Amino acid sequence: MVRLLSYVPGAVVIALLVLIPVLRLPSLQGALFTPEESHYMVLVQRMVDGNTLYQDAWHAGTPFLVWVYYFFYIIFGKYSLLMIHIFTCIYIWITAIFLNGLIGQYKPFQKLPGLPAIIFVFLTCLPWHSQELNTSLAIILPSLVAVWSILELGDRRRINYRLMLRAGFLMGLIILIAYKGIFISLAILLTYLIVGKGNLDELFAFVGGLSISIFLGLILLFVNGNLDDFFEIGVLYYIDRARLDIGEGYDYHVVEQIQSWFFTHGLLMLFLIFGWIHYRLKFFSYVAKIRTLEVSMSVWLFATIFLLASKWNQLQIDDFILLAVPASFYCSRIMEFKWLYRFRLFVFILLFAWPLYQYRYYFSHKIETLATEPISTVWTTYNWLELSESLPIKEYLKNDSVEGGIWIMDYQPALYTWLGYPCPNKYTDFRISAYKIPVLSKGQEEKLISKLETDRSFFLQFQSSPPGLILDPRDQFVSLKDRYPSIGEKYERVDLGNYPIYRRKNITLKHEIRSNYISR
Repeated sequence: MVRLLSYVPGAVVIALLVLIPVLRLPSLQGALFTPEESHYMVLVQRMVDGNTLYQDAWHAGTPFLVWVYYFFYIIFGKYSLLMIHIFTCIYIWITAIFLNGLIGQYKPFQKLPGLPAIIFVFLTCLPWHSQELNTSLAIILPSLVAVWSILELGDRRRINYRLMLRAGFLMGLIILIAYKGIFISLAILLTYLIVGKGNLDELFAFVGGLSISIFLGLILLFVNGNLDDFFEIGVLYYIDRARLDIGEGYDYHVVEQIQSWFFTHGLLMLFLIFGWIHYRLKFFSYVAKIRTLEVSMSVWLFATIFLLASKWNQLQIDDFILLAVPASFYCSRIMEFKWLYRFRLFVFILLFAWPLYQYRYYFSHKIETLATEPISTVWTTYNWLELSESLPIKEYLKNDSVEGGIWIMDYQPALYTWLGYPCPNKYTDFRISAYKIPVLSKGQEEKLISKLETDRSFFLQFQSSPPGLILDPRDQFVSLKDRYPSIGEKYERVDLGNYPIYRRKNITLKHEIRSNYISR
């Protein structure tokens, strides 16, 4: 694996060490509160307080990345989010170098051998408002190592078994990181069936590696005592979410997500298409090894397209990051054309100037908080929670402490991080609550294959851990008060402009310095 480094120009390796932190400056500044990583931190805080993932902290997804965030919190405490962002910079640097080395060992590009790494970095670091360590980014490196293992297959059976075992193990890891990894895993398997010999014993080694990693993940869940809850919330409800009509709380803004990606990387995506067409027209003019590499990139490309098509009504901008791998390959091929290479400086300006120009949205706002602007006037605004010191709840809690934490009856996990309070109950993802708590689901519960939350379970949650404040931007607490009068009578409404909150009676806001669990 180390030998792949020899195929990456040294100047590119060093340049990326500078370029990546510069491009990801917003995440290192601490001004960005993205929903996904904020949700992970809410889960982590529950786990740190002695609770169990899935059973005591609802999460509709796989556990691996939650464990990663938890690991960082255990080591770095309130500086964990900053350290995760630094780690993400290092991760992208390693992945870019590995990708460039994987491509470079076949010598497909003679004029700009370091370009794949540079393109990959731009595609994974921009747009600037999606710079969290997300599942799409996390599965890329193990996927590339698995592809490399497939491409390294030769005539020595024992070595082949080891390579296939590794590829299978990494495929299982990819699935543990994200269910979307199933598409890339199938692409890796298809690549083997196309370029490999398809030996049954090699396939057994592959399945063995896959089984080992999946089994280890399930063992960890079993040891932690949350295997049943994982299947209930992390699997069955995830299937519910994928098959149900988008309801309350699931505001994906699909059109805006697509616009954001293609406004940022439209020219690179156009080069990707032209590069793929070029290889279709000139496929047999290349040597066998380059054809094999191109097949793996083409299969990855179509697996990603199928993934995006399957999520057409639930697309998020991080889903497009998986296009970075084939785009780095095909765009680099286009830049080798004589007429483009001759004007490469001008072409590079066209490719990268517009994505960099979008940073004006970041630097035109205060670094400490993002100024509130109407969504209709700024097309990048939809993807993060806009925060402002003028938000009434921030002023209400300024210099005070809330006994019992806060519960937000909306999918705004960034508010927990921004305000510095944990979620006191298991309803950490309110979108799940909106479906599984019958009084909130508005008839959708009949379509679920996962179990509903019972009245007894919900009541016991409030009895054991009553939140000090309930933030209710969608005005849904009234339904809970009608359903559970004994709960409702313990809270009084406080109107902060258009942002209603409910404060538990017989408690006062304590004027003291709060110990925020995240340092921003």
